[in-house]
Amino acid sequence: MALVTVALGVALAAYLHVSMAAFTDQAARDEALAQLRVASKALVGTGTVPDFAVLDDPGMPAELRASAAAGQRSTLLLQAPDIAWAAEPVTGGKILAVRVSWADTRETLAALDRQLVFGVGVLVGVTGLLALAVARQLSHRLGAAERSARLIADGDLTVRVSDAVSGRDEVAALGRTIDALAASMQERLASEQRVTADIAHDLRTPVTGMVTAAALLPPGRPSELVQSQAQRLWRLVEELLEVARLDHANQPLDESETTTGALARAGVAAVAAAGADSSVGDAVTVEVRADAEVVTDPRRVERVLVNLIANAARHGRPPVRVVVDGRAIAVTDEGPGFPGSLLRDGPRRFQTGAADRGSGNGLGLTIALGQARALGAQLTFANRDRGAIATLTLPGENQPTN
Repeated sequence: MALVTVALGVALAAYLHVSMAAFTDQAARDEALAQLRVASKALVGTGTVPDFAVLDDPGMPAELRASAAAGQRSTLLLQAPDIAWAAEPVTGGKILAVRVSWADTRETLAALDRQLVFGVGVLVGVTGLLALAVARQLSHRLGAAERSARLIADGDLTVRVSDAVSGRDEVAALGRTIDALAASMQERLASEQRVTADIAHDLRTPVTGMVTAAALLPPGRPSELVQSQAQRLWRLVEELLEVARLDHANQPLDESETTTGALARAGVAAVAAAGADSSVGDAVTVEVRADAEVVTDPRRVERVLVNLIANAARHGRPPVRVVVDGRAIAVTDEGPGFPGSLLRDGPRRFQTGAADRGSGNGLGLTIALGQARALGAQLTFANRDRGAIATLTLPGENQPTN
């Protein structure tokens, strides 16, 4: 719009210049012709030439002389000096000519040009300032919409773009569309969470009874298979319940003062104490490079580490190591690494990623990420030259222990 306004201003200025130039040129010619007619009448009536006219003026331009000699009444405009000539043939083969100065007219045209240039300059400046103001306002509104949309993309579906951007323009319309999408996603996610929680709660009692009944079976290979599958189903139900609890915010933290080294050892011990994963815990080593004092919820940290260690043992290859470096606790393995979809999108429930990571339900890393968020900690996933690494970084400043 600003460019169109400037273009129209320039076009109008050019039109005014051309029109005024044509008008002043014609005015100078008309004045010279008027004086030529007066001189011609005086010559015919009195036989004398007025002072402002000349017969066969030696300074007459050759072009004008040739036109008059051909029997035409002609005019000619010259610049530097600004003179308007008019000439016509008279009796005796002579040429009567007059010349008038049109310097004042040229100066008027030059003054008009200066005013037009000044006006166009002011128009460009004002239009530029207005365009800059509009662009800055639009950029600010788009920035606010982008920040809100990024929060929505990061998982905060309660954010609404319309809270930051209002109005009836295209930016506000885009914000309302994003809000509608976020509301729809929030509703669908809440519905899925309710279904997951309801299923887990409904299955908990019969699955617990199944585990108890399986424990009463007589010893033997078939009984071991039934007990193993019953335990696996029970763990799945417990994981679903934990995911359902993590879906509901504002869960209180039971914080206490401890060290990251103690948290790492407690996590490995918890894996070893778990029935099916006891061999895993025995094969995990803990390396404390730099211990740090922290105030956190040990149970939630333990849940994060148990799931990371179990994932590394199940999908990676030994050795599985837990490395403590200040507030960062990393779990590494020597396996094929995390799949690209997990590194790009993060853990997703019931998605295990690449086939070479083995079987599973995809809930372990989802629980680990949810517990880390509840702690206010950062959980990152990456691949090394050999194997995967998951790093839990607890909040706060490093305070190394003695």
